[in-house]
Amino acid sequence: MLIARNPLDNTYVSAFDVKHMPPQAQPNKLLCPGLSPDGSPCLAAVTPAALDSDHKHPYFRVGRVKDHIAGCTESSTRVNPADKTTDRRGIKGKEAPRGPERRVQIELRHPEASAARATNNAPHMLTSRIGHHRASAPREYVRPMTLQCGIRKAALDYARDIISDTDTVSLEGKKGPARQFIYPAERLLYAPYNSHAIIAFGQLHSISQGTAPNTYFVRLCRPNGGPTKVSIMIGAEHYASLRPRVHLAKIEPSKWALIACGTITGKTTDKRYLRPFDGLSLYLQRTSASGFDNLAQPRASSPRSGGAPSRA
Repeated sequence: MLIARNPLDNTYVSAFDVKHMPPQAQPNKLLCPGLSPDGSPCLAAVTPAALDSDHKHPYFRVGRVKDHIAGCTESSTRVNPADKTTDRRGIKGKEAPRGPERRVQIELRHPEASAARATNNAPHMLTSRIGHHRASAPREYVRPMTLQCGIRKAALDYARDIISDTDTVSLEGKKGPARQFIYPAERLLYAPYNSHAIIAFGQLHSISQGTAPNTYFVRLCRPNGGPTKVSIMIGAEHYASLRPRVHLAKIEPSKWALIACGTITGKTTDKRYLRPFDGLSLYLQRTSASGFDNLAQPRASSPRSGGAPSRA
């Protein structure tokens, strides 16, 4: 975790800012920035780590993995050693991935700048804001930071601007810039057709039933309030586990977000849709004032479509 939440004022603080603070000025009683599938903020206490390390970037960690709220977006994240691209041996205890979840590997090119963007953007995502911990100007860190996480965290970190378009994503055996793998609603139209895996996310606009039994198609909400042209399929293999959430989302779609990992397919490009891989690749997430409530809005920090109009 590059950022932590201050429960006193619901602002975020960067691990890099803490690293450069004198010990007496460092904030305490910080909490995990993750969210449960129901949109509740995680209440796990976190502490800064690697503040004096010459080999690893500073970060926040929990005392015990089980301290996370159930289904926390941060609970299955592992920060790899800074001098290794992939650590296949695993790390026991507080950073180890837990539970079945489709994984994505992220390489943040400038992790301090990533944390600074997230803390600067945080006032736009939280309901109570007293900016005691404004991010300082990013300092030059030439070493990237590599982490492995689930697709929910990848979507949330992209929405929070922790992951930039030029950071590197490795997903399902393919590797490239994040903008080629992570697609918010306003850019979904430009996702590759019959190509590599992508992660799509956004607030729901509507859910309609397909012609096959227990099959639904979700339209995400574009920034102008309209639906995306590319839909996301909830197949019969997903519906069994998502049934209660699907019915609730049909009643109040604006209170739900969808995160999916799969490929864009369809008989023609005019009828294309995203087909998730399996049950570990599709999530209906309650929106929250801590991040998932603004997924329909494009980030102001950088253009998302490379100059293309938003017609998702």
